[in-house]
Amino acid sequence: MEPLAENRFVITKELYYEGALRVDRERMGPFTKKAMLSLAAAWAVLAAVTLFSRGSVVFVLIELVVISLVGVWLSVFFPRSRARRGWRALEGRCGTDLERVTRFYEDRLEIDGAGAEVTIPYEEVGQFLSSEHLLILLSTDKKGVLLARDGFVTGSADLARELIEQYRAAPDDADEDEEKERSV
Repeated sequence: MEPLAENRFVITKELYYEGALRVDRERMGPFTKKAMLSLAAAWAVLAAVTLFSRGSVVFVLIELVVISLVGVWLSVFFPRSRARRGWRALEGRCGTDLERVTRFYEDRLEIDGAGAEVTIPYEEVGQFLSSEHLLILLSTDKKGVLLARDGFVTGSADLARELIEQYRAAPDDADEDEEKERSV
């Protein structure tokens, strides 16, 4: 069977970081926002208590600096550290063979790279993300598929997205029809 679309590219360190940071922002973003709000609330309470008890304003500023540093670590340094560890693990598994070929068929996509082939049915694709140079497909079992925006040798990103959405929508429509039949 001929693929309907094909994406080829070589994963570079920069592209991997771009994809990993985008996925991390999607997964950890809500937690990071809540943590930052909690830190801000904690600082406000500490500042109020310090000022109410006639403590030094210097303590309030020191608390602000410490909480700000924790916030910067949580939102900047921690995600980059995770991306670095992921890149090292990828290099350890694949060595220098970082070319990826992703083929889109009627009902699935196949990823060929580093001497292994992985098949993901469209129904397992849970989320589409995008960044400056990448399209990222996240499967329900937490696998991420990187696609270069300019890496389509046949088909296009729009065609690939249509295939996935069309296939994923079909089972839901059948479930709705069954629901209607049951309710009649």
